[in-house]
Amino acid sequence: MNVFASLRTALRELRKNKLRSLLAMLGIVIAVGAVVATVSIGQGAQAKVAAQMASLGSNLLMILPGSMAMHGVSTGTGATQTLNRDDANAIEKELTSSVAAVAPISRTGAQIVYENQNWFTQVQGTTAAYLDVRGWPLAQGEPFGREEDAAAAKVCILGKTVVDKLFSDPSRVVGEQIRVKHVPCKIIGVLAAKGQSSWGQDQDDVVVMPWSTVVRRLIGTQSDAVGQLMVSARSPEQVADAQREITLLLRQRHHLSDTAEPDFQIRNLAEMQNAAKENTKRRQGEHQHHRHAAGERGAHLAGGGGHRHRQRHARLGYRAHARDRHPHGGGRARARHPLPVPHRGGGAGQRRRRDGAGDRRRRVEMDGDEVRLADAALPAGNGRRGAPGRIGRRRGGLLSGATRLTA
Repeated sequence: MNVFASLRTALRELRKNKLRSLLAMLGIVIAVGAVVATVSIGQGAQAKVAAQMASLGSNLLMILPGSMAMHGVSTGTGATQTLNRDDANAIEKELTSSVAAVAPISRTGAQIVYENQNWFTQVQGTTAAYLDVRGWPLAQGEPFGREEDAAAAKVCILGKTVVDKLFSDPSRVVGEQIRVKHVPCKIIGVLAAKGQSSWGQDQDDVVVMPWSTVVRRLIGTQSDAVGQLMVSARSPEQVADAQREITLLLRQRHHLSDTAEPDFQIRNLAEMQNAAKENTKRRQGEHQHHRHAAGERGAHLAGGGGHRHRQRHARLGYRAHARDRHPHGGGRARARHPLPVPHRGGGAGQRRRRDGAGDRRRRVEMDGDEVRLADAALPAGNGRRGAPGRIGRRRGGLLSGATRLTA
């Protein structure tokens, strides 16, 4: 068939059915738009989760102190101080093949004061490797080094939230003097904005200082215990190897037997990232399925659902007897009588016969070995259902005055 002839035929049919063609096009647009919107929303959610998890750091392992049990009562994670600076130094020096950097962290809360402004925030004491482990660049200034950590220097780096709360002009922050608790501190840098974490914490509401400064000057202790260790593996493929090697090294350093429970916990954030991505993909698939089904229903209703609905009612009207249809129309069939209705085709169970002279009906019924014959004459013109001249009952009952014949 010629292509142009087919095109002319198609256009002619579209002109004949303008409304149906318009509704079909509308249904297709709705279905395609629903699928595109679902895919876009899912990809955006997946990218947002990936960005939030990546803000914690790449190839990251978190080592936390373990719990302890006293008199049958077990404490939670971090109740004991089982990690120290020597553990961090051992991991950094002995596991160079799989570990890129190690950062010990000790936290405390402090009131920050600048001129007539103040703000309570979290202060983290750590080393120069912290920014590398977290993958956290500086927006202004420069980081502190090993010399500041060894000398417990009074320097600090502020997060963006702290800068916004204390300073009216964020561009003139580096070099200013603030007070952290009772310790005067010089601002040497401002962290780049990271936003909220995956669990809703504001990562920019923080002050970073050298570990020795926080522990010795703010907390006021000479202990080398740390709150946690953050370890960065050299590549995503080496995260599992780094976790296994760190476990063996810390068990050896803490003099734990092979059957003893470890006094530390290692959390693999790469596994958390993968779990979050899989959860996002699963939800994306569910939303896409629901949106696709909704688009198909819209296309069905817009393109031909009404026509098929009318065809279904037409089939019901054809199949249902006039006596059983709803009295107000609509094709709805009422519930039939629980007893079977005899076939109207004229079988052995029931026969109807009309004479030309008048309305005479004869019905023969078989009941076991007996034959019941009902024969009654009706006046002419009184054959309507429900008329007073009707003798007997409907639904196959016997007519009054019937003569019984015995075989």
